[in-house]
Amino acid sequence: MTSSGSNVRRFMFMFVLICAAGFMSIFLFMDITDVYDLAITRKTKLQHVHLDLSNNTHLVANSTEQLESIEEFMKRYSLIHAKRAKHTNEMCSRHGKRLAKMKGKPKLLVNEKHKLVFCQTPKVGSTSWCRIMLVLSEYMNYTQAMNLTTEQVSDAWKKHVPSLYTFPVRKQKHILATYTKFMFVRHPFTRLLSAFNDKMKMKDGKYQRGNDIIIEKIKNHRDKNTTEDVEFVEFINMVVSNMYTNVHWSEMYKICRPCDIHYDIIGHFEDMTNDAKYILTLSNVTSVGFPEPSKSHVTYSSDNDKIFKAFSTLPVSMLADLYYKFKYDFTLFDYKIPFIIN
Repeated sequence: MTSSGSNVRRFMFMFVLICAAGFMSIFLFMDITDVYDLAITRKTKLQHVHLDLSNNTHLVANSTEQLESIEEFMKRYSLIHAKRAKHTNEMCSRHGKRLAKMKGKPKLLVNEKHKLVFCQTPKVGSTSWCRIMLVLSEYMNYTQAMNLTTEQVSDAWKKHVPSLYTFPVRKQKHILATYTKFMFVRHPFTRLLSAFNDKMKMKDGKYQRGNDIIIEKIKNHRDKNTTEDVEFVEFINMVVSNMYTNVHWSEMYKICRPCDIHYDIIGHFEDMTNDAKYILTLSNVTSVGFPEPSKSHVTYSSDNDKIFKAFSTLPVSMLADLYYKFKYDFTLFDYKIPFIIN
């Protein structure tokens, strides 16, 4: 879509508005590169932005889910994951030369009994998956794992769930070649909102001292010395300016390296329940179910009203910079941004 094409479309919408002589919303689905061009060339002001972050592949009628057998479900999700893997592999082939080569080691947790390898991506259900890995390791039962605090989960998996790199090199190669490898991704923008709520709003926990250091760095860049809480726009400015890096808002592709490690399954946070069901069934785990997210928790960030409220405070130029920073997460994992501009 070109800038001139965008202007024509806007003219057409204005014509409809005039003819209707009434008030209506304008739904405009734009590729983010067009937004980036607009931000630079026209400095358009974005007053209200609504982000519909659902993925069409996840829109399954409840009646279908209720009626289909487990065999039908597994067949359907096998096709979904084959499509996702194909897309990621194609994008890795297309953009691989632009991506930095893997230097560090991803956090790959291993369960030998069920032949699973899980890559942790913070703010994408990783704590819940660590609970599951603790249960599969037979260190504790399901109820015990679900009752652990986040800090307790972190301490427990480090002691009782082996990392891939604790195995001999030959065994590592065997595991990567034969086990089911999976990772999870999430729309980059809702993941950032979750990180903001977690690190900037929560005032207790084991890692609060580290959070306070980040908050202080942000406040030091204010024009005036105030004690007010960090605002979302300040947090996003820190992210896009690389003022302070942290794995909770680092690019997902840099954490799990899907262009270096070919995952069998790339689950989507937006469809966590079904993707988890597929993974566990595939691994012959029938006695463990994936925990439902708490919508009342402060870090829950998948509610459209919360998304609208947060991102409507950002100017379009910052949204463009934000996309540019996470463009390979959008590209590799097939996420898009539908915009509704009022």
